[in-house]
Amino acid sequence: MEKLVYAEIGRVTDVMRRDSRVLLIGDTGLFLVTTESHSKHYFEEFHEVVKQAIDDYQIVLVNGEISSKLFPTC
Repeated sequence: MEKLVYAEIGRVTDVMRRDSRVLLIGDTGLFLVTTESHSKHYFEEFHEVVKQAIDDYQIVLVNGEISSKLFPTC
C-alpha cells in the first residue's frame, strides 16, 4: 500500500470535498488524509499516518481512492 500522510487543516475547500484521493476526518481537529504522491496537490505540511491510526479510523486505500467506514463521504 502506498504511504498515507495527513495534515491538520483549518478549513475544507470544495476541491478537497470533491477529491476522491482525500479523506477528511473531523475528530479532535480537522485532518486531510491522502497518499504521499497526491499530497503534492496541497500546500499543507504533511506527516506519515501510523498503522494504528489506519486501523483505528478504518482507512482503506483502493485504486487510489481513500475511504473510511467511520468518516463516509457525503
